[in-house]
Amino acid sequence: MPIELAYFRGEAQDDQIALSWLTLTESNNAGFEIQRSENGRDYKTIHWTDGWGTSTSPQYYSYTDTEVKKGIDYFYRLYQLDFDGTGSYSNWITLQLPVAQIQVGEFFPNPTPSTTSCYINSPSDDIVNIDIIAANGVVQRQDQQYITAGRQLIEVDCSGLAGGFYLVRITLNNMSFNTKLSISIPN
Repeated sequence: MPIELAYFRGEAQDDQIALSWLTLTESNNAGFEIQRSENGRDYKTIHWTDGWGTSTSPQYYSYTDTEVKKGIDYFYRLYQLDFDGTGSYSNWITLQLPVAQIQVGEFFPNPTPSTTSCYINSPSDDIVNIDIIAANGVVQRQDQQYITAGRQLIEVDCSGLAGGFYLVRITLNNMSFNTKLSISIPN
């Protein structure tokens, strides 16, 4: 084994994620790629850290990822690379910057012929009430969805609604957010 990894961990701090790891021994260690993913499958290298080569004493490493957004689950792993070109992956860890307040994104696609979506960031699990209101003020459709804390995609079914402009009122945690939505009827 080229390295003996004691731990690999991270901590969400304000608007950044601090990663750290400790090796107990190293042999032929060129260094580490720090890799990040937002879905746990597609990883990209975000940083390179040189290794100590060969060492029989513990070596501490750290990196701070400042290219992160609140409410998104980030998966991290290390790819340790030897001088001979061989390498191995660490176990992955997942971290998220907490959302301090509720945020509701714009609907997409907009206009839509049937279904539209938007992201909601919430600091806690909650029930989301969705009202689609016609230009005359009459509620055309109501929906209720459960969301978990963090960033979550919600989908709204608009099929069967007449073409035109609507107001969508999203209510959660005693707060309401209004956004415009256009329904297009396919030819």
